[in-house]
Amino acid sequence: MNSIVSPPIAAVPFSLTGLLCELGECVHWDADAARLLWTDIEGRCLYAWTPASGEVRRWAMPSRLACFALGERPGRLLLGLERSLASFDLETAVLTELCQLPIGAGLRINDGRCDRAGNFVFGLKNERDRTPRESFWRYTEAGDLQPLALPPVVITNSLCFSADGTRIHFADSLDSRMRCADYDAALGRVSAVRPFGPHFGAGVEPDGAVVDTEDGVWCALWGGSRVVRLDARGRISAEYMLPVSQPACPGFGGAALERLYVATARAFLPPDLQRREPLAGAMLELRIPGLRGLAETRFGGAL
Repeated sequence: MNSIVSPPIAAVPFSLTGLLCELGECVHWDADAARLLWTDIEGRCLYAWTPASGEVRRWAMPSRLACFALGERPGRLLLGLERSLASFDLETAVLTELCQLPIGAGLRINDGRCDRAGNFVFGLKNERDRTPRESFWRYTEAGDLQPLALPPVVITNSLCFSADGTRIHFADSLDSRMRCADYDAALGRVSAVRPFGPHFGAGVEPDGAVVDTEDGVWCALWGGSRVVRLDARGRISAEYMLPVSQPACPGFGGAALERLYVATARAFLPPDLQRREPLAGAMLELRIPGLRGLAETRFGGAL
């Protein structure tokens, strides 16, 4: 893919209904129901949009829902709430707590997704101060909660896995760059932590990220008004400018995972910038010729 500036961007369907998230995150395509799922962290709710009918559904959450994964059973999710993991049934809206996290005050779950073996890997955010903390965990198919030995961070983001599952990508957003490491899903081990990609510049934070069929990493740049694609070696191969300053998380959708959806945020924008960015908080859709996303692995344990 060649670098592209200001490509065509499809109109945001949700802006027509006035649906703007405070902090949209964790975009997943539910192939079973042909719908797009995402969370509004600060709005404390989960959304689903069905393109064929235009229906939008909303489920209120008991606390901030930062991330989630689809389960193997249709309509079931694994939720990463502020300080706990839970299962959720989309049809009955029944939420069942699975475990409380043994984490200190001021920490909450932030980014997370399943590794290619079906374990849920997630990280934390330090909301108290800017001190890096031990922040990475995984919840296994067997229901075990295990620390993951990645470096301490302030804000965990950009968690995603290579197509073969042997490499994990992640970021401390405040570092303004991504990192990667070798990953052994069977043992829950990481090694050879190293930089991945360029430094994006002061005030530009790597947020959510996903991987395509060619092992390209698509990352939303919070404060940078764009989504970038990094090839497997960390080189920028494409760059798409957006009409908002706080893109938060990309996700592939559509029957062939041929569309890139990008959740965005209104939270933390001063009123004058909110007026200048009417689509802040909306779900953006990019139609990129030749794009094919890699399906996210479902959580392999019981929900």
